[in-house]
Amino acid sequence: MNYIESDMSENGVATVTINRPSKKNALNKALIEELVSTLQVHDQNEKVRVHVVTGSQGNFAAGADINELMDETAQALQLEKNEALDRRAIASLKKPIVAAVEGAAFGGGCEIALMCDIIVCSTTATFCLPEINVGTLPGAGGTQRLCQIAGKYKAMELCLTGRKFGAEEAMDLGIVSTIADAGHALEVATELAALIASKSTYAAQLVKKSVNFAHLSSIAAGLEYEEALFYQSLGSDSLREGTSAFIERRSPNFSNL
Repeated sequence: MNYIESDMSENGVATVTINRPSKKNALNKALIEELVSTLQVHDQNEKVRVHVVTGSQGNFAAGADINELMDETAQALQLEKNEALDRRAIASLKKPIVAAVEGAAFGGGCEIALMCDIIVCSTTATFCLPEINVGTLPGAGGTQRLCQIAGKYKAMELCLTGRKFGAEEAMDLGIVSTIADAGHALEVATELAALIASKSTYAAQLVKKSVNFAHLSSIAAGLEYEEALFYQSLGSDSLREGTSAFIERRSPNFSNL
């Protein structure tokens, strides 16, 4: 059974939809494996410039499939950690990823959203890391990414209580960049992705690497890394096209750059 739908527009935006509506798009191993493999294939496709990840029928993803989780052993999960379920796989994709969140983004669904580079949500969006309620903790980066974004004390509160929070609080915490009207998260996310896709793919990947590095380093190390990437870009076809277009007062053509 296929749990992932995929579509690519002419402007280089690949939309990947989590499609398990009977379970509110709850995550099982097969779904996650298919999601990761689909994104990896798109990431290697030269025609794809930006990914959009969303969920079907009014929900992003309502956490892990608890029935499947109960059947797993620690040993089995440990053996799988370097396969498609690796929680670093999505975050390590080279091209920008925009999440479009409607409805529930609970547990693993919230963690998948946090793996993306930009989150657009609608007014209906509800986020939650409820693992504490079933006797465990987030296992796909939730504690780490939430702490980086919202700070230690807010991350502690949300992970220790497992409470839900909506779009406005997510915006206040810096988790989401844009709130769309109900039912329009994908539309707004796609417009944003198309704008990013119109830029240089090469430069966008450098920006992504540099901003992500800032999360994991001191300001001093980050400034050195950013400078190195900047000098790396100076001899690029991307920069030559961009500067030529500026001088010639025309729109740049970054279609293959």
